[in-house]
Amino acid sequence: MSVPDTQSHVGRRIAGACLIAVGALVAVVCGLTILIVCGAAVMTGLDNHAQGTLALVLITMAFMFAVFGVPTTIGVVMVVFGWRMLRRPRVIAPPENTFV
Repeated sequence: MSVPDTQSHVGRRIAGACLIAVGALVAVVCGLTILIVCGAAVMTGLDNHAQGTLALVLITMAFMFAVFGVPTTIGVVMVVFGWRMLRRPRVIAPPENTFV
């Protein structure tokens, strides 16, 4: 007795939806952290009394991209793999009988 097509990939679809949800959460939180801290560093560097802080701003931005860039990238990869799991699998055609 075969399982209908709608029921055979339910676990795969649930796993894909979970990957998309968790990956999007990780990517958004880490990406916003990068934007907020780098924006604050640039705004601090643009102050009238800030002299010689360009190096500090660049170091802060490099540190943020090094620390939070990796989880952001991992979150984006999780969303991509979740999307690929969520799609329906393609039907593979049987091989042709060429040696008969």
